[in-house]
Amino acid sequence: MTKAAAIESARHGARVNGILPGPIHTEMLIRSSAISGGVAGWAERLPMKRVGLPAEVAEAVIWLCSPSASFISGSAIPVDGGFLAT
Repeated sequence: MTKAAAIESARHGARVNGILPGPIHTEMLIRSSAISGGVAGWAERLPMKRVGLPAEVAEAVIWLCSPSASFISGSAIPVDGGFLAT
């Protein structure tokens, strides 16, 4: 969907990208982790050995919206502590 939207939007000068957050330390992760080993259990499964912070996802979004990412479109950026690499 991201790629199709990027192609369609490019002619209007718009860029479309996606953020793929992994386990992020939020209330939802805390509640769902109560039955699956807790937040520490998630952290142990990640190459970086910690869960992400909401601010780290926000920083990726801010970067994608900045002039530094002006030639990036149709991409899906994982913010997941290496989860997709495993």
